[in-house]
Amino acid sequence: MLDVEGQDIKSGAALPEESMVVAEPDQGKDAHERNSATVSETHVCCPILPWVNGDGSTNTIVYKGLTRRLLGTVMQNPGILEEDIIWRMDVLNPQMKLIWKELGPKFKELLELGKPGVVDSILAACERLQTLSHECCHALSTAVNLDSESPSFIVPHIQFLESYFRDKSSWKWPPYDKMHVLGCLMLQIIFRYPMQLIQPFVMSLTSMDTAHVLQTAKDAGGGRVIEAFLSSDVSTKMKLKVVTKLQDHYAELAMGIASSFTVEKCFASSNVSLKENIAIELLAARAELSKTKHGPYLLKKLDIDGWK
Repeated sequence: MLDVEGQDIKSGAALPEESMVVAEPDQGKDAHERNSATVSETHVCCPILPWVNGDGSTNTIVYKGLTRRLLGTVMQNPGILEEDIIWRMDVLNPQMKLIWKELGPKFKELLELGKPGVVDSILAACERLQTLSHECCHALSTAVNLDSESPSFIVPHIQFLESYFRDKSSWKWPPYDKMHVLGCLMLQIIFRYPMQLIQPFVMSLTSMDTAHVLQTAKDAGGGRVIEAFLSSDVSTKMKLKVVTKLQDHYAELAMGIASSFTVEKCFASSNVSLKENIAIELLAARAELSKTKHGPYLLKKLDIDGWK
């Protein structure tokens, strides 16, 4: 329970004094116990917490306001875990804004230096914290697209990060290259952002040639991108554009273990007419599919026999 007036929090995130600990060099068990002391036993206090004044004292007005907000979060989400409370309370994570201020404007530089993992981590953290979403989407889209290029190239450039940054001025879609693992992971994260913020990415994916969509679906990382797109809150109309481009290739995709998951997601995202077309393709390849390890499961999961 949470006692707002008495500021006693017995569930949820640990709020001020417990967090205001000054770390010292590790000197064994005794040092660890000293580092676990409360603020009253600590001589120096330099926390980055919104309810703490510069001298280390607690700002009771801010603290009570945050406590009420925390109480509201718990009451609206019964059974919520402490970790999830912390993520929802983005004000408890001011470090993210400090990180963004330092690295957000440098997405392009980080990608050129071959450090996509840093960009990926920032995108994931902001998505989880539900903060700086617009800034992240804008920074990534501008980092991978020249001013003179059409926005339709955004997704392909991210899918092939290495080859794009090797030769940005004359880059062309590589027909046989494997897609960049972290680039595909970035796109999976991006498609978890709100629909209104990811329109350039949606437009880029839906405008891809049929051959490029097929190559994407066949790639292990690319398939996960399509699945993330179909799981997003993008309109059904946009999703069907991608599903339609894979028609006449669903039997081929179903033969692969990784791409069979893409087939399953496309089937679930389709209207009745498209589901019937996919079922017809899979029925034609039923004998071959039944010989694979995953084929019988896929046929049963999609109830293909029911479409005879």
